[in-house]
Amino acid sequence: TDEVRLKRLKFRAWHRGTREADYMVGGFFDAQSAHWAAAEMDWFEALLEEQDVDIIGWAMQTIPVPERWQGAMMDRFQKLDFFGYQSDCPFPHLKVHFPPDTCGGANWVSTLVDDR
Repeated sequence: TDEVRLKRLKFRAWHRGTREADYMVGGFFDAQSAHWAAAEMDWFEALLEEQDVDIIGWAMQTIPVPERWQGAMMDRFQKLDFFGYQSDCPFPHLKVHFPPDTCGGANWVSTLVDDR
């Protein structure tokens, strides 16, 4: 069912291997997935097979997006505002901030703030 598929996608989105990728990919899933049809789920499922460094580079527009990933979904991914974004992240006491104009290509930094 779609519900089971979305649960699997959510798990995979939030368990990428690095915190930065977890927040970026998982945050996109949380913000967008409620209205996905099968085509959007197919796109996202295939995206999850890509390397985190590529996904992050495409999202931050520091490397060109291959033609296969271009389109409305990637546009939404690139436009998602991660500043102050509240998701149901597995670590609710942490907030992630991606500083603007400090990315310097692939050498970007995220700042984790522990609010406890």
